[in-house]
Amino acid sequence: MRKYHFSDQDKERIKEAVRSLETRSGGEIVPYFVPASHGYPQVRWRLAALMGLMSMLGLAIGSYFWLFPFQVQLFVASVCTIGLMAIGYFLPQLFPVIIRSMVSAEDLTWHVRSRAMNAFLEENLHHTADRVGVLIFISRLERKVIVLGDSGINAKVQEKEWQEVVDEVIKGIKQNAIADGLVNAIARCEALLLAKGFERKDDDTNELDDSLRIGE
Repeated sequence: MRKYHFSDQDKERIKEAVRSLETRSGGEIVPYFVPASHGYPQVRWRLAALMGLMSMLGLAIGSYFWLFPFQVQLFVASVCTIGLMAIGYFLPQLFPVIIRSMVSAEDLTWHVRSRAMNAFLEENLHHTADRVGVLIFISRLERKVIVLGDSGINAKVQEKEWQEVVDEVIKGIKQNAIADGLVNAIARCEALLLAKGFERKDDDTNELDDSLRIGE
């Protein structure tokens, strides 16, 4: 989807925003984007089974009431059923809205938060010197944005203050300018960290790469 596209110029702008934050404040920030936080195989198989059942039911009713101009053979019935099951299995990949409609909001949020926590650990945000790592995590399929801060920062920053950062990203996505949203969110993080006293120390080093991470 175009609204989630990052050009090379976008990636460089995001990288510069991260550098700005880490030059002025003591924080270490990682922006992270994934197409989806989970594969949701249960949705694919559930829809495949439903399509197969509908196929068999439709063929049975059509044959019983002589609605077809020909007699339905077992081979034809099998091919139709398997074909519709295959369509049902692949439809969620083409139309993610199907997944969002068949998975509860609580489960979607759980999967995104779980994937974000894994990303936090994978990127070693919990290993910064003063526990000042921050993750801005965007999951496209679920349409969720989560900000995770390490213990050093969360001791001073409240959850509702992170929501301001989330809102900047969402605003950019709605305007088909996700890179602008991320750059503004990083700038909001910078202002928040400085306001909370997380200023850069003389001996601070750049502990993590400044680039946007794009997961699978």
